[in-house]
Amino acid sequence: MQTQSLKKLGLALTLLLLLLAISEVQAKKWRKYHKIHMRRHKGHSALGTLKLNNTRVQGNVNNLMITESQATTTASTPTTVLPTANLTNFYNNVYTVVLEFGSSGQPLTVLLDTGSANLAVTSSQCQTQLCLQRSSYNSAKSKTYKQNGTAIQIDYVDGTLKGFVSRDTVELDGLKVKNQDFAEVTSLPAAFSRLNGIDGILGMGFIDIAIDGAVPLFYNLLSQNLIDTPVFSVYLNRNASDPNNGGQLLLGGSDPILYKGCITYVPISNTGYWQIPVARFSLGTTTLFTKFEAIVDIGTSLICVPSNAIGTINQKLEIEALDAKDGVYIVPCSKVSSLSDITVNIGRKDFTLKPSDYILNYNGTCISAFTNCNGLQGLSNLWVFGDAFIAPFYLEFDFEYKRIGIAPKL
Repeated sequence: MQTQSLKKLGLALTLLLLLLAISEVQAKKWRKYHKIHMRRHKGHSALGTLKLNNTRVQGNVNNLMITESQATTTASTPTTVLPTANLTNFYNNVYTVVLEFGSSGQPLTVLLDTGSANLAVTSSQCQTQLCLQRSSYNSAKSKTYKQNGTAIQIDYVDGTLKGFVSRDTVELDGLKVKNQDFAEVTSLPAAFSRLNGIDGILGMGFIDIAIDGAVPLFYNLLSQNLIDTPVFSVYLNRNASDPNNGGQLLLGGSDPILYKGCITYVPISNTGYWQIPVARFSLGTTTLFTKFEAIVDIGTSLICVPSNAIGTINQKLEIEALDAKDGVYIVPCSKVSSLSDITVNIGRKDFTLKPSDYILNYNGTCISAFTNCNGLQGLSNLWVFGDAFIAPFYLEFDFEYKRIGIAPKL
C-alpha cells in the first residue's frame, strides 16, 4: 500500500472548532467564465488544510522583489452583471460549493480550500458515526465510476484521514469534468465531529502539492476545454442574514463589477501554495513587521502568525495572556471602536483591515482574528492569511502567471 502523508494546519482546526463552540453558545480577457454561488454554513468551523510537510521559501525573504501595481485588469467586463453584497462578521467560518458526482449527480458540499490541491469526499463505505452524519459518495449509484483503489492517508495534528482513490465524473455549476480522481474517505479524525454539513474538501492549489500526483479539478476544467483561462476569482460575502449568499467563485476569469480601482498583482514565491511576499504590516501609524511571507488560504478562518508576531500584536491591541482561550484571544467588544486600522502593503499597494475586519464579533463575544502559528511543522516564519484577511478584498488566483491579484471589494 502506498501511503502519502500531508501535514495540515491542525491548530487552525482546533481554534475554529472553538469559534464554533462560541457561536453555538451565543446564537444557539475571459471569453468563457462561470459564476458559482458559494454557500456559507452557519455554526460550522473551517478546516485548516495547508500542507506543511514540505513548505519551502524560495530565496531570501528580505531580497524578494515585489511587482508594481498594474494599471489595468486582465479581465473584460462579463455580459452578466453579478450582484454585490454587504460585508458582515457573523459565523464567517466556512465557504463551500456543491459538486455533483457520477452519472446520478450525487450532490456533495465541499469546503473551498486554496491551501491544498486534492479533492476528497466522504465515502458510503465509511460506516462510522462521523461519516454517517454527513452525505457521502456511493460508487454503486454511478455508471461512470472507474475503480482505482490506491490507498491514501492524510495526517493531521488532530488525527488522520484515510481512504482510497476513485475516478468519476464531477460536475461544478454545469461543467462536467470527466475522469476526475478524488479520495473516497473511509476514516475521519474525531475533530470532524463539529463539522456536520461538510462532505469534503475541494483543493484549489497547484498540482505540485497534490497527493499521489492527482490532477486537481481546476486543471481538468482547463484541459477539457470547459474554461479558457487558468484563473479563478473569489468574492467572500460575510452576510450572516443569508447563509446561502456566501459569495462567488468565478472560473476562468474575473469580474470588475465586484471590486473598485485596479487589481494589484504580486507573484507567488512558492509554487504549490498561494504564497506571496508582504512588504509591510502596520497598526495605525506604527510599522510592526516588514518583509515576510504569507500563504493565502480560504480554508482557514483566522490570520495565523509566528509566535514572536502574536506577542507584538497582542501588546499593541492590549490583549493579555489571560484573555486567551485555547489560542483564541478574547477582546472586549467595547474596545473595537478605539482600535486603529491595520495596513498591509502587498505589491507596493496598501490594503486596509478595519477593526471590524480583524476583531470578529460572535453575537457579543469578540475575538481577535490573530492566532499563533507556533508548533505547526513547516510554517517557520510564514503567516497564513485566512478569511479574516481575505473577506474585505476581491482576490484573483492566476495559475498561468503564478500570481495573486488583490483589489478592494465594492
